[in-house]
Amino acid sequence: MEKLKLIVTLTITTLVITLVFSSYLYQKRSKNPFLILERELENLKGMGIPIEYIDMDEDIGCPIAVFDDMEHEYVQPVREIVGYDQPILFRELEPPRVLVGDLTAPLLDICKALNTLEESLDLRALKSIDFERGLLRLEFLQGFTQHDVEEITLLVGKDTPIEFVEREWKDRLYIGEPLFVTQNLDDALSRLYESELGIVEKSITGLGVDEERGMLRIGLWKLDNYSETIGALRNVIGLDTPVAFVFYPMRPPEPRNFTSATEVLEDYVNKLNLTDVGFEIIHQTDDEAVGAIQFIMNGERIKFQELRLEKRDDTWNWCGSSKWGIISPSSDIEIVGFLVDIVTLDNMKVVGGVEPVVENLGEETAYIYSVYVEIMNSTHTLHQSYHTVGKGLRDGLIKAGNFDIVGAVMVMDFWITENGEFINLSLDSVAGKTYKISITLKDGEGNVLAIQSFTHTFSTREE
Repeated sequence: MEKLKLIVTLTITTLVITLVFSSYLYQKRSKNPFLILERELENLKGMGIPIEYIDMDEDIGCPIAVFDDMEHEYVQPVREIVGYDQPILFRELEPPRVLVGDLTAPLLDICKALNTLEESLDLRALKSIDFERGLLRLEFLQGFTQHDVEEITLLVGKDTPIEFVEREWKDRLYIGEPLFVTQNLDDALSRLYESELGIVEKSITGLGVDEERGMLRIGLWKLDNYSETIGALRNVIGLDTPVAFVFYPMRPPEPRNFTSATEVLEDYVNKLNLTDVGFEIIHQTDDEAVGAIQFIMNGERIKFQELRLEKRDDTWNWCGSSKWGIISPSSDIEIVGFLVDIVTLDNMKVVGGVEPVVENLGEETAYIYSVYVEIMNSTHTLHQSYHTVGKGLRDGLIKAGNFDIVGAVMVMDFWITENGEFINLSLDSVAGKTYKISITLKDGEGNVLAIQSFTHTFSTREE
C-alpha cells in the first residue's frame, strides 16, 4: 500500500513539473517577438500592413519586418502587437521607382516641365534634372502613389521623361514605448552629449528628439558590430528611453591628414576634376602658405583663385579662399533652358531667381561670373542680376562638354523695375500671363558669353 502511494505521488509530481515546464515554454514562446510576428503575419496583412516576410538579425538578436514599400505608418501597429519592450528592425527592399515619358525629349521641354511643377504644385519631393540620362527626377520624401504619377504626367505632358522615386528607407531599429514628455527625452539627449563615449563621435551620424513619434532618433554609420554600440548608447540614455536607431549603409571616408601644403592643393584640384586647371604655391612659411588655382590656357597659367593654408598639429589644411573675375577659357556656351525659383516670403509665393541651364560646347572649362535676367510683357519690364561665384567648390565652373545650372550665390527674391524700385513679384500676379525672358551670361571681365530669349507662361497654382 505504501509503495502504491509513493508511485501515485511521484506520478502526480512528474505531471505537475511537466505542466509547469510546458506552461513556462508556452509563455516564453508566446513572448518571443519573432513567433508573435509569424503568428500575426496574416492578420497584419489584413490590417493593410504589407509585410513581405520576417527574418532575424543575428547580431542585434531581434526580428526584422521586411517590406516591399515601407511607410512610417506601418511601424506603430506592428510594435503594438510585438510589444514596445521588444526591439524590432524595419527594412525595405528596393525603393519604388517609376519611369515615364520619352527619353529623347529636348532638354528645354524638361526645364519647362520642372518650372510647371514649381509654379503649380507644392510637392514634398526633391526635384532635379539628370543631365546624363536626360530626364526630370522627383525624389518623394514620404512616398508617391499611382494618382501622383497620373496627376503630374497630365500636368506636364505624357512625353516628358520623369523618374518617380521614393527616398530610400534606411533600416530602423525601434526600442521602447513612445514617451511624449519632451523634457525627459531632452534630458536623455543631454546625457548622450555629455558622455565621454568614443562611439558618440566615431559612429553617430546625427541625433535628436522626434517629438511627433515620442522618441530619440540616433543615426549610426555602418558598423561591424551593432549590438555592442547600441547597448553602450542605451546605458547612457537610459534603458527606459524610447529610441529609433537609423542605420546608414556607408561610412564616409576618414578625413585625410595632409603632411604638406602641396598635398592640400593637389586634393583640391582633383576634386574640381577639370583637365585645364592646375596649381602652384606662391608663398610659404613653416606653418602658412598661399596657393594659386589656375587655368592653363595656351601654355599660360591664369590665376582665378587663391587658397590660404595653415599648419596645425603637423597637419596642413586650407582655411580661406578668394576668387577673381577673369576671362572664361571657353566662350562656346549655349543657354538651353532656364529654371524659375519659387520662394515663400511671409506665406506668399514669389518669383525668385531665374537660373539658366547652360551647355559648355567648348573644349576648355567655362567660367561664368555673372548673370543678367530681364522679364517683360507689353506693360512691364523687370530685371535682376547676380554673381555666380562664391565659396562653393565649383561655383561658376562648367566642365567641357557638360550641362549645368548656373545659380546665384545667395537666394534671389526681388526684381528691379524700370524706375529702379525693388519689388517682390508674387506668383499670383503673373499666373496665366506670358512674358519674354532674356538671359545674358558674362565672364569676370565683362565679356558676353551667351544671350538667349525664351517665351514663358506662368502656370496657375493648383490647390
